[in-house]
Amino acid sequence: MREDLTNWTYVIKISMPNTQAAGIQTAKMCDALAEHGIDIDIWYARRKRGNRPESMQEFHDLEHDIPTRELWYYNPHRLSTRFGTTLAKPALLFANISFAFVALLSALRSDTDCFITREWPVAALFVLCGVPTVYSAHTVDALGFSSRARRIFQFIGTLDALRLVVANSQGTAAGMVDSGVPERKVVALPNAVDLDEYEPEVGKQQAREQTGLPNDERLAVYTGSLLKSKGAYELARASEHIDGKVVLVGGKPARQAEMETFVESEGLDDVVLVGRVDPDRVPLYQFAADVLVLPALDEAFETHHQPEYTSPLKLFEYMAARRPLVASDIPALHEILTDGQNALLVDPGSPTAIAAAADRLGSNDRLSERLVTAAFETVSEYTWSNRAERLLHVLGPDHDL
Repeated sequence: MREDLTNWTYVIKISMPNTQAAGIQTAKMCDALAEHGIDIDIWYARRKRGNRPESMQEFHDLEHDIPTRELWYYNPHRLSTRFGTTLAKPALLFANISFAFVALLSALRSDTDCFITREWPVAALFVLCGVPTVYSAHTVDALGFSSRARRIFQFIGTLDALRLVVANSQGTAAGMVDSGVPERKVVALPNAVDLDEYEPEVGKQQAREQTGLPNDERLAVYTGSLLKSKGAYELARASEHIDGKVVLVGGKPARQAEMETFVESEGLDDVVLVGRVDPDRVPLYQFAADVLVLPALDEAFETHHQPEYTSPLKLFEYMAARRPLVASDIPALHEILTDGQNALLVDPGSPTAIAAAADRLGSNDRLSERLVTAAFETVSEYTWSNRAERLLHVLGPDHDL
């Protein structure tokens, strides 16, 4: 690692600590960088008055006590809510710019050697002002990375202050290169998992006793968001064909209510809706599964995240849980999964295909055990510590950036 890059700050426009994937990824990556000798802190968006943060270290089960700082900026979200969708995009743009400028003013007064952020307006403004920055790219799609952003990165891509773009997938990396960032400045580093959270392994029956899930049924379990783009509705429909029950864990209250209405209206009696659980209990629900399902769709809905740009945290969690995996056959997952080797891949959006794969695993212990062994061997390479080490290696003196 270069001697001038030992003091880092991670800038993110959400409150921390946070159960969102972005919050988990940020906390775990900062903890891993600290493990490798980086002096790092996190600057995050303000919270509502009176809502004080819990300990970052305890909330995210970190090895290091990462210092944090709130950045107060003007967010006209209430205005856009009050006056409808016509103000939604301008309000979001204003909030992004406001946060970026507040972060810049703080950066210019700090002694940080290098900033890392997943917010493209922050990265763009920092680089334009000569502030050394690593941009953590998670998409180059229409919503998360607009045509305006592409034009900006086409201009700033060659500037020295843009030290590196860390993409979450090969698809995202290719998109950043297409946006004008030199290929030598782009590296694809998929997300990862904290394997310690899955040690020791909890037996299936013990996990079901601790979660209250039925002991006498085959369970196909999903943990995560209930956004339509995540495929949870297709998995719910698959319950009509699966020999057993489908268990859905997670989702914000509004999404849970929508799913409950859907399940009732469709008469899906074999769907168990658990709702949101504490992060430290998520592995228990995964351990309780006969099969874990990642049913992501191959087209955009609410998030507009295209399948070549995704790197789901739950993928690595599932593999760490040592339960057989059924996943959608989408481009980004091919970087990690091989059909018949460490997972069964199925047509995206097909409830019958999900059910057939789940039942095949439920009735074939030998196949399940082989896939589990290979998946755990694969995921052992995708730890946050390894990801941080690779990032620091690329930023090292042996690489021409």
